[in-house]
Amino acid sequence: MEKENEKKVQPELISTRDILAKEKKVRIRIPKDPLNPQIPSMFVYINELSYEIALGEEVEVPESIYKILVNSGRI
Repeated sequence: MEKENEKKVQPELISTRDILAKEKKVRIRIPKDPLNPQIPSMFVYINELSYEIALGEEVEVPESIYKILVNSGRI
C-alpha cells in the first residue's frame, strides 16, 4: 500500500521540480530573525516539495517561491 502511494506522489514532485527549474529567478534577501539569530534558513513548501532559503544572504529563487513569500508577508 505504501509503495502504491509513493508512485502516485513521485510524478507530481518531479513535475513541480521541473517547473520551478524553468521559471524566471528572482534575487531576494530575507533578514535573520533578531529574536532567533541561530536559525540559518527557512523552508517554503510547494506541492510537497521543500525549498530551503538561507536567511541574511542574497539568494535566487524561482518566481513561484517569491510569490509565496510576498503573499505570506515575509518579503
